[in-house]
Amino acid sequence: MKKFVTLLFAGALMISFAACNGGKKEETKEVTPETELQAAPAETVDPEKALKDFESYVERYVEVIKKMKNGDTSIAGEYSKLTQQKQQLDADMVRYEIDFDAAQKKRLEDARTKLTDAIKMLSEKK
Repeated sequence: MKKFVTLLFAGALMISFAACNGGKKEETKEVTPETELQAAPAETVDPEKALKDFESYVERYVEVIKKMKNGDTSIAGEYSKLTQQKQQLDADMVRYEIDFDAAQKKRLEDARTKLTDAIKMLSEKK
């Protein structure tokens, strides 16, 4: 039963990673100087804050994976929330990654590696 639940969670995770943009079609609009100014995001997030949020997310995700690996099925609800949260954090990282300095890029790479290792750990046998 534990293996089934683990595989189920791993499958859900893989599907969430594969999801491009939630099935929403992007509208393409002609970009002119006027529309470019209007298209600016209403909310500006500091790239450092976005990176810290992503690192915090990864830490919590690893904790949840460890609990799931140990057979704690009560954590499934939080796992679902984390999966949804990941889409927004991924979008933030793509948006800000080009503005990161070398140290921030290294932190992002480390966090992504940690996340990948946690996913691998979930699919490994005890």
